[in-house]
Amino acid sequence: MRTFDIYTHAQEADEAVKQGYSWPACLIGTLWAFSKGLIGTGLLLFVALLFMRVLPAIIGPLSLVVNLLILYMIGTQGNDWRRSKLIKKGYTLQKTIEAKNAKEAIAEYHKLFVGCGEEIATDEITEYATHSENDSNSAIDFDEENTFDPQELFRLGMKYYDGDGVSQSYEKSCELFLKAAEQGNAAAQTSLGNLYDHGKGVAQDYKTALKWYQLAADQGYASAEFCVGVFYRDGLGVSQDYCKAITWIYRSANNGYDDAQFNLGVMYLNGHGVSRNFDEAAKWWRLSAHQGNMNAKTNLALLESRGMI
Repeated sequence: MRTFDIYTHAQEADEAVKQGYSWPACLIGTLWAFSKGLIGTGLLLFVALLFMRVLPAIIGPLSLVVNLLILYMIGTQGNDWRRSKLIKKGYTLQKTIEAKNAKEAIAEYHKLFVGCGEEIATDEITEYATHSENDSNSAIDFDEENTFDPQELFRLGMKYYDGDGVSQSYEKSCELFLKAAEQGNAAAQTSLGNLYDHGKGVAQDYKTALKWYQLAADQGYASAEFCVGVFYRDGLGVSQDYCKAITWIYRSANNGYDDAQFNLGVMYLNGHGVSRNFDEAAKWWRLSAHQGNMNAKTNLALLESRGMI
C-alpha cells in the first residue's frame, strides 16, 4: 500500500499525489512532467537531459556519479513539484489515503467522504431496522433457524452489525443479510454489498459488492442506485463508464438521496458524463444542502463567492 495526498478543486477533477519518491519523474522525467501539466519543469528537465549527455566529455568517468545524483534529486522532488503546481491552480489538500495506486486512492476518498458512505444504516435502511419499544422479539430470543421472513432476518443482521444486544459480528451480519438478500430484500442486498465493498466480515470484492448493489438498485432503492453509479464512475469492479454513472446517480438523486444529489452536482461541475453546467451543479447542491449535506453547502458558498452562479 502507498500513501496519497488527495487534492480537490471546485472546477477541476480530484488529484492524488503519492508521498515519497517518484520513480516516473526519475526514469522518464520530461515525459512525466509534460503528462502532469508541468510544462516549465519539463523544459528544465529536457535541458538537464542534454547537459547529462555532454557531461562525460567534460568531466569523464565522474559524469556517471553526477548523472545518478541528478536523477535521484529529480525523483526526490517530483511529487513536490506536482503539489506546488496543484496549489498554484487553487487545489486544496483534503485527506491522506492509503491505497495501491492513485486511482484507487481517489475512489476511496469519494467513498469515505463524498461517495458511498462507510455506514450501512442510511435513513432507508434504518426504516427497516427500527421497531417499536413494544417489540418483543429481542435478538437474544429470536429464532433465526426457523425464521425465513427477510425483514426479520435483516433486522437481526443489523443487530449483529451494530452489536445491539448481541456480540458485534460482521461475519454473522453477513450471513443473515445474505439470507434476506436472496429473498429479494433491497435493504439487505444493499447492506451485503456494503460489507463486500469495505471488506467487513468478508474479503473485499468490488465485483460481488456491485452485484448486490445492482439487484437493490433494480428495485429502485435509492442508496443502492447511488452506489452503482459510484462504482461506474470510479471503475470499481467494472470498467469506468461515466454515461452509466450519471444514469444511476441521477436516478438516486431524483429519488431524493442527498449524497447522490451532491455527487451529481460535482459531475455537472467537472463535466463528467454530462456537459459542464454550473447552474445544474448549483441546483442539485441546493437540494442536497436542504437535507443538511455540509459538502453541498460548502460548494454552493464557493460558487457564489466566485460569482459563478
